[in-house]
Amino acid sequence: MAKSGMPGPRPSGGRRNRRPYRVEFTVDDDDALARYLATRIPHKASGGRSGEVIYKELEELVRD
Repeated sequence: MAKSGMPGPRPSGGRRNRRPYRVEFTVDDDDALARYLATRIPHKASGGRSGEVIYKELEELVRD
């Protein structure tokens, strides 16, 4: 029988700049993200909406 992990978010594992907890986002947060993505990359066929790069770019905007 295989062991399964504990439920819940994984510990940070010592990674830099990672929160040890999960941030719960509001419906307004989700709407704001959707608007940003639709404005920044208006056509899904252009690619990139589900990629990591756009989210890292957004994170850098918040840090500045």
